[in-house]
Amino acid sequence: MPQRGLQVPYYPTSPPDEFDDWPRWMDDELRRISEALKVNPSLVAINGTTTVAVDTTPTFTTLGLGDTPILDVPGGGWDVGLAQWTAPEAGIYIVSAGASVSAYGSGNKDYGAALVLFKNSLEILRRGYGGADNIPLGLALNGPIRMQQGDVLLLRMEIEHEQFTGNSTVNYNFSYLKSASV
Repeated sequence: MPQRGLQVPYYPTSPPDEFDDWPRWMDDELRRISEALKVNPSLVAINGTTTVAVDTTPTFTTLGLGDTPILDVPGGGWDVGLAQWTAPEAGIYIVSAGASVSAYGSGNKDYGAALVLFKNSLEILRRGYGGADNIPLGLALNGPIRMQQGDVLLLRMEIEHEQFTGNSTVNYNFSYLKSASV
């Protein structure tokens, strides 16, 4: 039976030759089918607010530092101190992240921000937006990521202003969900 979604794979065994062994074999098969039908996801979800440094050169802020997940299905490893998540097993994981950055200026300069996803310390996905500094920025980053057991994800925000320096408020949320095995 092919694996679909979050199911555990089921592989049938050969039926016994002896008729008296059939009830035990059937009980075992039905138990294994039942286990295969149970949803077994790996998932972490974080919501937070932070203050980020704004400068005329790009500055990075790690999102999720110190945040306790609002949802953390056992299996994966969310590290509160490092704000990184470790995949418990190989698979295709769906990454979904969003952030809103408060306006920072009076509209006469440019302002830009990006969400940047790192896997094993390498940048693998980036989504950014820029515009007038008197308009809040909305950012979204979504996509499937192939992971091996032990791979680590980290989400950072990059922000830059054309002229001013200081601080800005960022509201963010992100989740990593296993969608299929590989």
